[in-house]
Amino acid sequence: MAKNTPEHTAKKPLSLGWGGEARGIASARATYGLILVMSMLAIWTTEEHPEGVEVLVSIAATSTVFWIAHIYSEVIALRIRKGRDLHSSERRQVALHELPLLEVAIPSMLMIVLSMCGVLSVIKAIDISLWASLGGLGLLGAYSAYSAGTRGWRLGLATATTLALGVVIVVLKISID
Repeated sequence: MAKNTPEHTAKKPLSLGWGGEARGIASARATYGLILVMSMLAIWTTEEHPEGVEVLVSIAATSTVFWIAHIYSEVIALRIRKGRDLHSSERRQVALHELPLLEVAIPSMLMIVLSMCGVLSVIKAIDISLWASLGGLGLLGAYSAYSAGTRGWRLGLATATTLALGVVIVVLKISID
């Protein structure tokens, strides 16, 4: 095929991090993001009277910093693999592929905003967010096992293992701080 045919020169459409072949990568980023959010929430559970704005800013800032760090490290890796600088569309694609790391923080941030609006206490919002994040981690574990063909009691075991890992990470984070 000649290099200047429309099929070769046509730009690939941008895809968000959860689509098609990127689903496995998105699940990895989401898992990492959930563990990050759970760690942040676990720290706040040790506070007697956490302020909603401080919790919100810590989750948003930490998630954003890690998202940017992941983008940067992936851009560096791609430059090395390809032996050239990346086009802006390739850098944009990297940012979109890393987006699940940031997206999974949104539900917890929304819960904290609700607490700031007086709908529920900050402590209750943190607790709900922590349990919901742990549930999300369990669902990702179940989805991963199911996608690999695991069924029956082994699927339950894989899900329980993922949940146990999440609990261990939270306990370790609390014990360190």
